[in-house]
Amino acid sequence: LRDPVVIPGEVGDATDVTITVGSDKPLVLHRANDEWTMSGGALNVQGLAGDSATIGTLVSDLKNLRASKFSDAAGDLKSIGLDPPVAKVELALPAESRHEVLLIGKEAAEKLAPVMLQGEPTVYMVKSDDVATLTPDALALRDHAVQRLTADDIREIAISGPGANGGTATTLQRAGTTWKLGEGDKAGSADETK
Repeated sequence: LRDPVVIPGEVGDATDVTITVGSDKPLVLHRANDEWTMSGGALNVQGLAGDSATIGTLVSDLKNLRASKFSDAAGDLKSIGLDPPVAKVELALPAESRHEVLLIGKEAAEKLAPVMLQGEPTVYMVKSDDVATLTPDALALRDHAVQRLTADDIREIAISGPGANGGTATTLQRAGTTWKLGEGDKAGSADETK
C-alpha cells in the first residue's frame, strides 16, 4: 500500500534539470517560455537548443519514477552502491520553492538500482532500465532540427549534384498554391503529391 513515487510534487513544472554523471561536468537543461536550452556536460556545450520532446520524455520519466522496493534504514550507503553515487539529477521546482537532488547508485541484484533524495533516509530500489533513462547524453537531448520552416515559407527548391535526378539539376518554383518545374527542366506542372 506504500506510495512508490520517488520524487513527490509537480516534477513536470521543473524549470531546470541538471545531470551529472561520474566526474563529468554537469549538463544543465533550462526551460524558459516552454523552450529548453542546454549548457555544460561532457561536451561542454553552451546555450544550445534542446529537443523539447526528448527533454519532455526525460522530465516525464523523472515524474513517473517508481520504487520496486524500499529500505528505510539503509545504514552504510557504500555497501548498497550509493557512496559515491554514479550519477546525480537535480531539479528546480520554482512553483513549490524546492530543489531536489536525486542520487543514483550502482545496479544491485535483481536488476534494481538504489536511488535516494538527498537529505532523506529512504533508499528506493528502482528498475535499472528506468534509472538508465535518467542520464541521457547531450547529443540525445540536443535539438536535431536542421531548419524550422513552415510549408508556406518555401517558395523555391533547387536540387543539384551528382545524385540529383540522374545528375541533372532540378528547380521547383511555387506559384501561389501550385508547384511548377522551373526553367532548364521539362517545364510544366510538378507532381503536387511528390
